[in-house]
Amino acid sequence: MTDAKRQPAKITNTDFDWTRAVVEWHCPWFKVERNGSWYRSVPRPGVVAVPYSGVLGGSDCRFVLVRQPRPAVSMNTLEFPRGGIDPDEDQIRAACREALEETGFPCDPGRARVIGRVAPDTSGSAVVVPVIAVPANLSRRFATDGEASAVEILSTAELMRAVARGEIACGLTLSALMLIHTHASAS
Repeated sequence: MTDAKRQPAKITNTDFDWTRAVVEWHCPWFKVERNGSWYRSVPRPGVVAVPYSGVLGGSDCRFVLVRQPRPAVSMNTLEFPRGGIDPDEDQIRAACREALEETGFPCDPGRARVIGRVAPDTSGSAVVVPVIAVPANLSRRFATDGEASAVEILSTAELMRAVARGEIACGLTLSALMLIHTHASAS
């Protein structure tokens, strides 16, 4: 069939009923499901933690980011901590745990809050990641899990300059920054 004669796939309401999906492949990090002619990847649930000190998004706010080696994109990226949600924890506790493991700074789960959700790949992935602002105690620091190559504390202005210089390429981190800006503007 030539491209001129190819018809786009018709989408029906049953195409989005993933309860009937068949798992085609899986590993510890994600699985691939098929529903008729549609496929999607389903990763392990995760969170983005935004460790900060001060008024979130304010001029005195300081953010804690990590440098992460990301071989898939051949970069050492500057990004907010993120990771999976363990079976025995909720998303707030997962965000605080990830922030502590990657930065060494403890966070207060009682003051943490979801500031939005990000769907980084709406075309083929079932992931929707909560972005959680976690107030960090920058006066106490513990050992990290060694996953990050460096921990950096940046003011709001320094963070914006890092974005302008192209130092932040992580889509989840850039989306989190937009959510922070939106919340700060609405306050």
